[in-house]
Amino acid sequence: MMTSSILNPAVNDNDRSLGVKVLAADEFSVQSLMKLGLTEYEARIYVVLTKMGPRNASEISFLGKVPRPKTYGAIRGLESKGLLRIVPGKPERYMAVSPNDVLIPLVEKLNKETTECVQVVENLAMAFESSRYVYTEKPYERYDLWSVRAGTRCTSASRT
Repeated sequence: MMTSSILNPAVNDNDRSLGVKVLAADEFSVQSLMKLGLTEYEARIYVVLTKMGPRNASEISFLGKVPRPKTYGAIRGLESKGLLRIVPGKPERYMAVSPNDVLIPLVEKLNKETTECVQVVENLAMAFESSRYVYTEKPYERYDLWSVRAGTRCTSASRT
């Protein structure tokens, strides 16, 4: 009897409705979204909304562990990036746009750009290696010319 209460802790309906039991903004997802150009707060909010559905600002702030004053700025940022829609009403609610519609095309674009960058780097590496064998000219050696005045002091100082 004791083990079942440890394995299945009691969760009241209020906790379940806010998603307290679920870690809404998991760190791996947040870090991955930040690599795609979102700020930390935008990433946290987007993860919360994709996992938990439409929410109001106070719920988003709580679930995403985003300071309340920063929540509205991050929401506006997500809206301008096309990742979030505002659901009118009192209070205003926010919902995520499907990752399939917005993030998958972005990831595919980044993959294509990365592939192009890898090709450029490989071409540069090949050019560098071949230039080591083709470019055989001796490096320019610099010969400095010194002008010495008052030779008697110099020769006397060099003798001592």
